Amino acid sequence: MTLKPQYLKLHDLMKMFRNFTLAFVLSGILIAPGCQNADPQGPVSEDGPITLEEWRQLSPNIRFDIEFIERLKEGEPELKTKKGWKAFAETELKQSLGKSK
Repeated sequence: MTLKPQYLKLHDLMKMFRNFTLAFVLSGILIAPGCQNADPQGPVSEDGPITLEEWRQLSPNIRFDIEFIERLKEGEPELKTKKGWKAFAETELKQSLGKSK
């Protein structure tokens, strides 16, 4: 039994589609792990208190996470008082929020 020319063309198209799909999936698998090497925190350690300067170096999308705010309070004793926190909120937080928008 021989295939008619129209079936042969369809078969070739299906093979090309399969090869393209396979190449697309494999390229995603090979490229995706490289994207995870970026350090979203920047030069800040993964745990423990941080200073105001380290907090300023964080990217804006994680700077205001509660985890980093708490770590900042641990690293800056003056922020533990109501007066110190209020001053920080009125100056630094307003400035940072204005820049990140």
